Amino acid sequence: MQRNRLAETMETLKALERFELALASFYGFCGEPAGNGPEFWAALAREECRHAEAIRGMATILAERPDRFEPNRAFHVTAFQTFIAYVESLAERLRTGETSRSDQHHLLSLARDVEQSVLEGKWNEIVKTADAEFQALLRDVVSDTMTHKAKIAAQLAVTPKCV
Repeated sequence: MQRNRLAETMETLKALERFELALASFYGFCGEPAGNGPEFWAALAREECRHAEAIRGMATILAERPDRFEPNRAFHVTAFQTFIAYVESLAERLRTGETSRSDQHHLLSLARDVEQSVLEGKWNEIVKTADAEFQALLRDVVSDTMTHKAKIAAQLAVTPKCV
């Protein structure tokens, strides 16, 4: 991979790591004692932290073996940063009590929307590689994300709207 594309890709991976950590924080606040279903949210938060760790691992692999990677799809870090700021603001509103933890339907709807976002759905297209270690980390994150979508959809289907 060319040096300038490598730097761009590394910056994108750092933004993705920050996004996963922001999402973990949001999920963590959704399940605090005032919320309903703290273990559901805690499990999602732990998995998002694992995603951040996997992304750090992918960045390390890319830095160590850049010749095994080709750029595939360009992502604008500014767009990532805007979305990250949105997710961080959701977490902050929960932390301060501005958003109620008791409206689990609303929180699940927000979680569904974030999990279905382009940011969560397409970032695995950043590079092309046959590197087995990188691919394994990527598959785990993609698989977890699909599972998150299903878990959230199932929980949303059985959670009544607050009136």
